[in-house]
Amino acid sequence: MAQSNISIYITDNSIRIAEIKKSNSSMQVANAFIIPTPPGSFEDGMITNVEKVAAAISEAIGDKKPKLYFTVYSRRIAAKEIDVPYIKKLDALTEMVNANVDEYFPMNNLDEYIIRYSILNTITHEDGRKTYHLCVYAMMEDLVTSYHELAKALKLPLASIDYQINSLYHLAQWQNRHGTSLVLQIDGNVTHISIFHDRAQLFRRSVPYGVDTLAQTFAASKDLNEEKALAILLNEKDSEAVLKKAGAYHSVAALRHEVSAALIDDYLSKDEFQDLMQDYMAAITRVIDFFLSKNNDIHIEKVKVIGWGVKISHIDEMLNKSLGMEVELLKRLSGIHILGRRKIAKISLDDLTNFLPNIGAIIKPLDFRIAEKASFTKGGIGYGLFIALNIIAALGVGGVIAFIYWQQALLEQDKLALTRAISSIRYAEDKYNEYIAANEYYNKVIDFDASTRNENEALINLIQTLEEIMPSGVGIQNLQAGNGIVELAMRSASGKAGVALLIMELKKISWIDEIWTVSVSDGYDELNNVETIFPISFTISNELLEALENASSEQAEEGE
Repeated sequence: MAQSNISIYITDNSIRIAEIKKSNSSMQVANAFIIPTPPGSFEDGMITNVEKVAAAISEAIGDKKPKLYFTVYSRRIAAKEIDVPYIKKLDALTEMVNANVDEYFPMNNLDEYIIRYSILNTITHEDGRKTYHLCVYAMMEDLVTSYHELAKALKLPLASIDYQINSLYHLAQWQNRHGTSLVLQIDGNVTHISIFHDRAQLFRRSVPYGVDTLAQTFAASKDLNEEKALAILLNEKDSEAVLKKAGAYHSVAALRHEVSAALIDDYLSKDEFQDLMQDYMAAITRVIDFFLSKNNDIHIEKVKVIGWGVKISHIDEMLNKSLGMEVELLKRLSGIHILGRRKIAKISLDDLTNFLPNIGAIIKPLDFRIAEKASFTKGGIGYGLFIALNIIAALGVGGVIAFIYWQQALLEQDKLALTRAISSIRYAEDKYNEYIAANEYYNKVIDFDASTRNENEALINLIQTLEEIMPSGVGIQNLQAGNGIVELAMRSASGKAGVALLIMELKKISWIDEIWTVSVSDGYDELNNVETIFPISFTISNELLEALENASSEQAEEGE
């Protein structure tokens, strides 16, 4: 029998709630709806006012008593893709990841993070050697704690806390069971790009474009209200959810009357529409070209689009033209059904596009729960200890002694069995010692190699590059660099558009590995003009240093 669950995804503006029943091979969505996030109760993935959020959710779900699943998106979650040797026992794989986590995330406060990983692919090399391709995640413990507190306030058992990227990954995996496909998950302000072969993920990246981004550009180009532009872009003339956002209109009926006959073609010529989509399509094309340049033996058979973006007018035509591939808009999700749809459905198939993170969070969550705060569950350590304590309390003094002797006998048997098991796999210890020695030697070589490089040359090259790519109206207030990490304090007179343009330009640079920004805020300059203040940090790969080293070698050879 399918287990009933409530899956919740909280953002700055909304709380998405889905009631889902899961079986082994499919899920049934019984109900799904969106409520506003209480003001001042949520910030960057963190629940800052548990009482307000709990009250809003309790009122929405009523007296239901299901298990709770959360999925979280936050800039306080770090992710790193790595390759490790193939190990049959996952417990040993977990130990390996935990032992090397400080190499994946070189942070001083790593003890304040909870570490989880997901196996993206198993790779068989030409020499027969196997490796795992993993994605390791680190989520701040205080962020996780806020969701434990919310579950406690709701008085509901907490089943799991997942990362939104992982939720969407497993949902996309369900949609690609055979063949090689490019999967585009188009959300409000981001598009997740994944390439799957059968159910293995070969590649993934994200670009800072989505439905809201396109609607904002469209609204600015035609001097429209953003909500109206969104309704036109999605051809949502019958959608109460979209039309009700238009606060500039006195009623939904007034806006519907104006938008009822308004399609994107009525507002934009063919050339104007292509211009609107140009930057978005170019960003996707760059990512795909990068992947294919390193994997020219892989042939992508088709493009699959899921998420809110399936509603964008002509999105399939634009992708077909830009990528030259067959495009399929997945308005019906494999393995996902609406409960009672043949009778009276509480939600439509189109509505499911708003709840993809909720659905994916139940498939195979990372489970960032804090162990000591996890609920008592039958079969778990907490439950067993609870039962044992009750048994001991019920026994007399003689019964306690007998119980202790019985436990001691069981432990002696377990010890003997474990000793024999250890002896049978003693060779693994030798392999592990070899791995430790090789890793230590490897680190020494890396340190020696790094000592021969001069990062001052890289800094000069960096400054020259920044001068070339810096968008108009964007300037650097402060620059700090060290240990391969560059931190910039920026100001933008062109608003958030300048921020997005700078990030796009930085992503084009091959020797920049990771880019992140903590916050973007608006302020005023000395002339009282509005300006956007934001920090940007990124890491510099060894590719730049190697290029400089090669250039120096070539100059030396020419001098000889």
